[in-house]
Amino acid sequence: MSLNDRKKRILKAIINAYIETGEPVGSKTVLSRENFGLSAATVRNEMSDLENEGFLIQPHTSAGRVPSPSGFRFYVENVLTERKLSESERAAIRDKIAADCNRLDRFMHRVASVTAEITGCAALSFIPAIRDSRILMFETALVNRYVTAVVVICESGAVKSAVYRSEQEVTAKDVVTLSKILNVNLTGIPLSEIGQIRIMLVKAELTRHCPAFGRLSDVIRDMIAELLEYDVAVGGEGKVFSFADFQDIEKARRIYALLQSKEELLRLGRLIESSRQNVIIGGDEGLGQLDGVSILASPYLFGGRRAMLAAVAPLRINYARMISSLEYITSLITNYMNCEGGSDGARDR
Repeated sequence: MSLNDRKKRILKAIINAYIETGEPVGSKTVLSRENFGLSAATVRNEMSDLENEGFLIQPHTSAGRVPSPSGFRFYVENVLTERKLSESERAAIRDKIAADCNRLDRFMHRVASVTAEITGCAALSFIPAIRDSRILMFETALVNRYVTAVVVICESGAVKSAVYRSEQEVTAKDVVTLSKILNVNLTGIPLSEIGQIRIMLVKAELTRHCPAFGRLSDVIRDMIAELLEYDVAVGGEGKVFSFADFQDIEKARRIYALLQSKEELLRLGRLIESSRQNVIIGGDEGLGQLDGVSILASPYLFGGRRAMLAAVAPLRINYARMISSLEYITSLITNYMNCEGGSDGARDR
């Protein structure tokens, strides 16, 4: 739906005022923010039209208006202007992001954590699988007589760990044998080439030499399957409980639960990618749990493949600053992944 310039300016003034105050906006507030050259009655009529067209909501009969999800969506897509970060803002982000690029798993979790700190929102770092990455090694450790930890390390820097509980008692010798079997049969092979036949061979070896680990092959299969899809790091998920606009604690709990579910987060990553939108407003793309929030995403290339950094934010957020911050952070990630350190060759946002 299109709006004429006057309605666009009024909608922009209303949304900017609402973002700043969180209060319903009336015609006097609109006129105080910009010289429209209009009477209060004319502004009220335009606001009424915007409400009828679905861009505004009137919470109470005598109150001003607040933006609807459709209003926010139109604002982001048609009205929002770019906001460049100041040098001090860029420097603060650079200082927080600086990290060791040799451990991909730790770096991406740090990126998610720092992004949450910078934005005040929950942050998601979607990392694409590098299918031709080879397994460098397996590490195993005996936790107790029945529990064994298994870690797989890939040449891409991706790391996946799992804990296996056996029904039989496990010895230190068993764990050494386990490590040998996994490393002999699975290291040096691209992840995409580790199929069911190779997993069955591992299972046969384990059954023959380490009966306590007879079912561990299923765990290894699942670990490799996870390495072949998006991985996701989450930071600041608890921040959803501090969103000022969330009066409904059950809604915050539902969103928090979604952020705890890797399956739901991977689904969200696929949804963002398929929508080809960098801002999804109000859960309008089929995720009812996200009703009342915005998903802001900044895609970038990682190893020649599409990756994403995203923030789960309240509808009432400074979209221009948020978008610029995410884009600047992804620029820094690209630099670090190329081992260029903290140089500010990133886009000037």
